[in-house]
Amino acid sequence: RVRCPGGLQGLFTARACVFRQVFQPWGAAMTSARGLREKVESLLLDELWDSAETLGGLLATSTGVDGCHPGERAAHVALFADALLGKREFRRALHHYARALELNRLAPHLRVLPETKTPAPMGTRPFPESPTTQAPTTPGIAAASPAIPMDTPVAKLVPPTTHPSHLDEANTKFKMGKCYACLREWRLALSELETIPARERTLPVTLALAEAYRRTGYDRASLACYKECLRINPFAVEAIDALADAGVDVVELRAHVFPENANDTTQSDSHTALRLLLEGRSSLVAGDVGNARAHYEALSRAFPGDARVTLALARIALANNDKDAALDHFRRRRGVDPRAVEGADLFAELLRSNREEGEGDDVTSTKIKTLTASAHDVDDEFGLGGYGVLSGGYGLGGCNACGADGELRELVRDSLEANTESPESWIAAAVYWSARGHVTKALGYADKALRLDDLKKTAHLTRGHLCLRLRRPEDAVVSFRRAVWLIDGSSSLDKSKKKIKSSTSNAPGGSMIGTHALVTPRAGLVASYLLQRRRKEALASAKEALACAPRSANAHALMGDAYLARGTMNAQVAVGVSATADTKSRAEKAKKHFKTALQIDPGNARFALALSEACRLCGDADAAAACLRELLEGHAGGSNETNVRVACHCALGAVLASQRMLADAAGEYQKASGLDPDNDGARRGIARVERLMKGQDPDATEPDEDGDDDEDE
Repeated sequence: RVRCPGGLQGLFTARACVFRQVFQPWGAAMTSARGLREKVESLLLDELWDSAETLGGLLATSTGVDGCHPGERAAHVALFADALLGKREFRRALHHYARALELNRLAPHLRVLPETKTPAPMGTRPFPESPTTQAPTTPGIAAASPAIPMDTPVAKLVPPTTHPSHLDEANTKFKMGKCYACLREWRLALSELETIPARERTLPVTLALAEAYRRTGYDRASLACYKECLRINPFAVEAIDALADAGVDVVELRAHVFPENANDTTQSDSHTALRLLLEGRSSLVAGDVGNARAHYEALSRAFPGDARVTLALARIALANNDKDAALDHFRRRRGVDPRAVEGADLFAELLRSNREEGEGDDVTSTKIKTLTASAHDVDDEFGLGGYGVLSGGYGLGGCNACGADGELRELVRDSLEANTESPESWIAAAVYWSARGHVTKALGYADKALRLDDLKKTAHLTRGHLCLRLRRPEDAVVSFRRAVWLIDGSSSLDKSKKKIKSSTSNAPGGSMIGTHALVTPRAGLVASYLLQRRRKEALASAKEALACAPRSANAHALMGDAYLARGTMNAQVAVGVSATADTKSRAEKAKKHFKTALQIDPGNARFALALSEACRLCGDADAAAACLRELLEGHAGGSNETNVRVACHCALGAVLASQRMLADAAGEYQKASGLDPDNDGARRGIARVERLMKGQDPDATEPDEDGDDDEDE
């Protein structure tokens, strides 16, 4: 009760004072909250994430006590979550996005005011509006609500207002899907993105949904989403590349990108670059290397120096097995864009293999060691049980311990400085450390690349090679099987893709999924199974490789390797002991495949060495010696042929020793040692022949000098 000395007029004046004391602070607080929201939105647009997080936290907590509308409170919490998303604190952002959605669901179903808009500061495009069509509204919000009557006591004191829903649920769910995608939790991302209504799915939402479907194995749904992306915007090159890699026919792709009703010549001229990109990518996947090169060279003439076009030309050269041209394109691309990460894994592997094949000053002895490695040599580190393909480390990271040159080191350094979230950078680092001989460290980098992207084929291949070098065949089988599945495609894809793949295996020039890519993971499986003494599985994998690439010399040589299984798997054929019938039958089959491989690739010294070994195991030592002498005559001149001549002399010494021509065998080993004094194969061969001359077991180990002392003690 208020004592009013002025009577009734004083009583009304006192009530007005009480009203101002109660309601004016509330209105000031609302005004300050809305002003703070404008500042937070401005900071988000300027990408000042720390400042936006600080003020957004104040905004999100102050609205809880100010008594504002729940929809506006939800928008304030979402702004705070946007700042956390910008700072890449994805778990915190997900928590506050879920809180914002819950607040928005608790909001009353009132009218949505068109003049109230929620900005999308995280890069999402707002929904288009036109005078004739209303912008899409949030599901669950009523279309209209009558105005508050003016005859109520509250309406006489407070102006009539309606509170809109200030939160765009579709945009918020899309940002939650982005958070889950950054955390590599693709199933949770898919479950969040699928709740967005179809009429509110913009191009970024559809692209994210397609990627989530692809990551979770729903390939048909992924293809449908990519096609929808092209319907929304035909210049979505990501969708074009994904559809081309999935094996969609170029005619169907062209129909999605260039509709039949688009007959405007001006428009077709403006789409020339897009058409060249589409047809070039499709031709490369389909195995038409010549057509793909023509399209990308036209793009290179129109846009000289483009990094992505140069990378495509490098991949075409790799598919055509032209390593020199591929190296030239990769180096040209690095000159244009030295911090480009895409394709760094391919470039690193190419530099490593090119160094093994003879570029550099310190690789000759390592090449000789690899060529002279024999399948029955228990001290062979890199042979992995092969004669033709596997003994050369084909696709298995062969003699990787030959060191790494400066170009590979600079490539890895620049890639890691440019982007540590890219799997290509860590695959290149794994190749580098593997080349330096640090296999365990390289395996850690390969595992990191797989944690970033478990669908990266080169990461699985690299990990399989490293597991083989560490003698972990069980882990290698897992990696190579995954690589085979990724290259061949999952069983849920349409059959047209498999038809394309089967036809590309017969293409003379290969393809982006050509013979090398088809044979390499299966060669790894063969080596892994041989190390586990699982000869039947190894032979089945080799037959699968031959079925995928029937015109590949490496596939035929791989069959020979599988038949001539290593060591204890076969009947051990010691020097001077006749081969068993089972070994002879397998050696005859291997000899047939090695001859076919030599017919496809006549100048391959490794296949000739493997053929001579198969002839020796068949008991035809004369044919083996003749093959080796013919190979020696073909590589008689030039310092670059030293490695082949050393390998031939060692193999010829083994053949002569099997015929008990020990003096001639010792002479051949002496010739190999004269060409390369540090060659381990020649030294071991001389030691074997000397033990045979003394009548000792050639495979016996040296006795321990301290053995007698130990026994006496």
